[in-house]
Amino acid sequence: MKLKIFVVLLTIFGFASAYYSDNGLLPYPDAEFADDTTFPVLRVIDAATVEIHYEDTPTVVKLIGVKVPEAMHPDNSLETARAAALAFLHNLLLGESVYLHFEGDAPEQAYLYRAPDELFVNLEVVRQGYAQVNAQATFKHLELFVHYEERARTAEKGLWAPTSKLQVVQGILPDDDTQVYVTPSGGKFHRENCVFLKRSKGKSAIRLGVAKQTHTPCSFCKPLESLKKPLDN
Repeated sequence: MKLKIFVVLLTIFGFASAYYSDNGLLPYPDAEFADDTTFPVLRVIDAATVEIHYEDTPTVVKLIGVKVPEAMHPDNSLETARAAALAFLHNLLLGESVYLHFEGDAPEQAYLYRAPDELFVNLEVVRQGYAQVNAQATFKHLELFVHYEERARTAEKGLWAPTSKLQVVQGILPDDDTQVYVTPSGGKFHRENCVFLKRSKGKSAIRLGVAKQTHTPCSFCKPLESLKKPLDN
């Protein structure tokens, strides 16, 4: 039985090696997670920056090797490119937790791996064409990142595509930084003057993007449907 399993694994490895060789792809680096802790993602700030609940503290972390898009395809405005990049990373990490692997003595920068599928987030945003490589930085995977950025550019993936082909990832709302309110013991989030907040002993403000990951919307004040409309008292 063990011999059969070994043969199967060897065959799979052979096919994978042939695939990378035939297609000119550089393989992803190996990473171990057996002893790692996962940390919830609270917010995606831009294509290269996230906020993570790290050791009981909201912590801003930069993605090693990645920078916010600048000039990619000339048909796309900078505003459109950055909004699409933000949406792409937001959808990758919305409601997820990540493993953090550091390089050197810079805890504010990390490689992110999504749990539980171990997706290499830093490389994925570059590979899919929604971020650029920070070639001014020195990091161990620089050659790998540049390789996949060039492939994305050649294939016109993501933001390397002209406007007519650009597929803007949907799912992020422009109001994700708007404040909503929660109570100490409740599982709902509300608009500020919701009647249910008035009945509570306390309330605290929270960003909508975070609230959507930890709470559900109040069915009375409907913060997702009418966030900018006045609520009748």
